[in-house]
Amino acid sequence: MIIKEEKNIWKKALLKNDSTIRSAIENLNKSSLQIILVVSKNNKFIGTITDGDIRRGFIKGLTVKSSIAQIINKGSLFADPKTNINDIIKIMDKNEIRHLPIINREKILEGLYVVTTHLKSSFENIPVIIMAGGRGERLMPLTKNCPKPMIKINGKPILEHIILKAKEEGFKNFFIST
Repeated sequence: MIIKEEKNIWKKALLKNDSTIRSAIENLNKSSLQIILVVSKNNKFIGTITDGDIRRGFIKGLTVKSSIAQIINKGSLFADPKTNINDIIKIMDKNEIRHLPIINREKILEGLYVVTTHLKSSFENIPVIIMAGGRGERLMPLTKNCPKPMIKINGKPILEHIILKAKEEGFKNFFIST
């Protein structure tokens, strides 16, 4: 499914072109969009940066203090705001890209198309086997009167934490081996 970022979430991914690689990494962590949209001081679109661009920069010897100017993908594809959604889908599919900036004629960013996939439903029928057996000897004395999977962390048994996290990821079919 493709969505246009209506909520202006894409604005979290904006970064000025005079920033450092450290700033780029921090931006990727904060925005969670897996892309940085690089703009000039007058907010003109310059290009994009992904974590892959950063890794390739490090391989070339750049550091977190280096300028992002050396890793910006200035050949990024983008769409005009008037491009219809079917054409957007074709462009993204043909080029196997997950992000497509929306740039107007003045080179100003107006939004971002993002491919989102809902993988959770594909995990529903995959069984999760939790190995919860053993004597718990290495955790003595904690396991003297309580089995390992039932030791509480933040008020919940470890086993409950594991199951809840797996459920968040879309798993529903659990087996516990003791």
